[in-house]
Amino acid sequence: MDVRLGAEASMKVSLLARAWGVDAEGVVLRLLEHFEGSDEQAPAGPATGLVAVHALYSGHKVPGEYDPESQSLVILSGPAQGRYKTPSGAATAVLQAYNPEVAPHRNGWSFWVVDATGARLQSLRRVRTTAAESEEREKNEHGG
Repeated sequence: MDVRLGAEASMKVSLLARAWGVDAEGVVLRLLEHFEGSDEQAPAGPATGLVAVHALYSGHKVPGEYDPESQSLVILSGPAQGRYKTPSGAATAVLQAYNPEVAPHRNGWSFWVVDATGARLQSLRRVRTTAAESEEREKNEHGG
C-alpha cells in the first residue's frame, strides 16, 4: 500500500526519520508501535545522539536538533538558523528573528519541545553536580 503525504506531513516524517536514524517506513512503524502500546522498545535515536525538537513562536514552527552531550542546539531552518551553545541562546535568537520588539530572553529548557514525546526540553536536562555535591547527596540519602 502506498501512502501519499502532504508537504507538511512529509516534512515532519523526514524530520523524525533524521532524528531517529531511520527511513520513512521506520518512522511509521515506530509511531504505530507507540500507538499500539507495544512492549518492544523503539530505537532511542540516531547514532549521533541528536534529539529532534521544535519551538512554536508567533505562528512559526521552528525545527531544531538538541545535542544532549554538549547541551547545544541547532536551529535547522528559518531566520534564526544556526548553532547555539545553549537552548536559551537559540530561544533568544528565535525571538529576535520573529519579534525584535520584545525582550528576547527566554528559558530555552521550557521554550523547546521534544518532537518524539511532546514534552518540554527540560525533560531531557542533565543536572550537573560537583563531586562534593554528589557525595553530600549520597550521605543524606543513606542517613549519614
